[in-house]
Amino acid sequence: MIRYRKHIRKTSVGNRGFTLIEMVVSLVIAGIVMATLTPIFVGNTRSFNTVTLVNENVQAARIGFNRLMADLREINRSASISNGTANSIVFTDVSANVISYTQSGYNINRAKGAVASALMIPNVSGFTIQYYDRNDALISPPLSAPANVWRIRVTLNVTVSGQTATFESSVNPRMMFLQ
Repeated sequence: MIRYRKHIRKTSVGNRGFTLIEMVVSLVIAGIVMATLTPIFVGNTRSFNTVTLVNENVQAARIGFNRLMADLREINRSASISNGTANSIVFTDVSANVISYTQSGYNINRAKGAVASALMIPNVSGFTIQYYDRNDALISPPLSAPANVWRIRVTLNVTVSGQTATFESSVNPRMMFLQ
């Protein structure tokens, strides 16, 4: 009887795979590369998060500031200002609603009628209201004669993560020209 032998193929050196030393060396090199790149990715992520936070807060401040200025335009006449200081104002609008804006710590709060005071603008680092008469002379607050107010100028500073945005605007309330 004839027996057949299986041929045992010897593998060539190129087809054997990786040795343990080659695997360890490649893992060490990959670890060094990752350790070098990780701070870059972390820094970029932090920068993105900071910019996003600043942009969101500045946008919220812009919306609140625009609301404040729109409300000030609705003052029926300067005699409708019941209280005016350098960082707060209380007035009656054309719809007979009593509206107040006050600074409380780092926030600007708004109250309208019987509705409780609510946060309007967060992260405020500076808030100034200036009152001017017909001759554009500054009236020192607190207002003793609100009927003399012709123009109101508001300056608002919002600071988030060390970045400050400044908003400034002036408004002449509605019926000033009829007084």
